[in-house]
Amino acid sequence: MANGTQAIVFIGAVERNRTSDLLITNQLLYRLSYNGVYALIRHGPVPARYKAAANFMVLVYKKQTGFPFAGPCLSFPLFIHRVTTMRVTNRFVAFAIHLGVSLLMFLVLAAIIKFVWYPGVLFDVEGGWDGIKLIAGVDLIIGPTLTLMVYNIAKKELKRDLAIIGLLQAAYIVGGMTVVGSNRPVAVVYAAGMFFTMTNVRLEMAKIDVENVPLLNQPKPARINIKLPENKDERSKALTHWVLTAGGLDIATPLYSPFTDALKTMPTDGSSIEQAESFGYMVPEQLKNDPTIRVFELQTRYGLYRVATNITTGEIVSILKKNPQAENSKDEGRTNAEQSNQRNQNE
Repeated sequence: MANGTQAIVFIGAVERNRTSDLLITNQLLYRLSYNGVYALIRHGPVPARYKAAANFMVLVYKKQTGFPFAGPCLSFPLFIHRVTTMRVTNRFVAFAIHLGVSLLMFLVLAAIIKFVWYPGVLFDVEGGWDGIKLIAGVDLIIGPTLTLMVYNIAKKELKRDLAIIGLLQAAYIVGGMTVVGSNRPVAVVYAAGMFFTMTNVRLEMAKIDVENVPLLNQPKPARINIKLPENKDERSKALTHWVLTAGGLDIATPLYSPFTDALKTMPTDGSSIEQAESFGYMVPEQLKNDPTIRVFELQTRYGLYRVATNITTGEIVSILKKNPQAENSKDEGRTNAEQSNQRNQNE
């Protein structure tokens, strides 16, 4: 300016909550009544201390989960820095921001669980939904709720409190992902005409060292075949040993062979679509006329399932459910038979 003074332009009213220009409408006046826009523009880069905290969380996350993507851990220091520099005065706004960040993290972690750790039908038969619910609880509820409870812009210890909340939420997420990861299926084993799922917990209980089993060192979940002896007596002896003594065919590591060996016997193993329907199972229409589909049993830690499988690739394509009408008629038939037996006994 001519007199040597320097003009400073602020976005929004900094020192007063009204403007002398009466032509401004109430709506615009409301929008200009805060200096938060100016603070939002001037927040600048993330300080080094927040970057150090993020790097530490990344190391812990990778070590505990074994998954290379560690983006969720970067969000906590970013959230703390952005909220404190934006000068959010309303705790509900801070809660909404934290919830939004947590939602983004949840979507990333849910995608890891659904498409990487529990792919295909394994998500439904091995507790994938339980993992999703666990992560949703620790991510979407704990962190944002604590922020709503403690947030107060006037507190000198606000950054410290938010940092503690961020670290606590990160610890819960790492712990939750560790639990989900330890129970995920690391292998699908085919043996004696049926499938078995094997989890990390199962490997640890059986004291199996993955490093000493090359077929387990595949992209998870690995697909493995159990090659039983062709001799009838030796086959019976092997089944007796591994099923009754050792604890299960799925941990018979000396009998492991490439999954391609299973494809040679699948065309004659299992049951046909017609047989499955006669047992009361509902088969999707698109699979009924497919000659490459046969039905096999799938044993998981949650129970026994019937699954439609492509015998040329070994891929499990669908879980077959029981027809409720078939179940009812079966129960009625059993009831009638019991009544008949009772009448015969009375006579």
